[in-house]
Amino acid sequence: MVNFIMAPSNACFSDKHRSSHLDPTHVKHLNPLILQSFIYLKLSVAGHLNLFVARTKGSFWSVRPAKPLFLAVILTQLTATIITVYGILLPAMGWELAALVWGYALTAFIVTDFLKVGFYRLHK
Repeated sequence: MVNFIMAPSNACFSDKHRSSHLDPTHVKHLNPLILQSFIYLKLSVAGHLNLFVARTKGSFWSVRPAKPLFLAVILTQLTATIITVYGILLPAMGWELAALVWGYALTAFIVTDFLKVGFYRLHK
């Protein structure tokens, strides 16, 4: 279905009937380079937060993470955020978009942890 909708030429629809909301560059009017930074930060933040979800069967706070793991995640996320906000090696995206990425990733982190605990309780 996605291929049908996103196909560059589609005999069923003319360009004026295509839905522009499917184009990721229309989100907050981001140009493709800024979108690249946005996706990089999202993958970095969400990926590292998933480490805290996956390491225990209980809630993420039920077992304290080892200091090396916690420090590694904090330092890499600070670095990734600074790289994308100020445009070091990637286009600068600013603090507003970085906060949006962090908010989304933290929300997904909490929801995923809640679902994980629920699934483990169901399978006991």
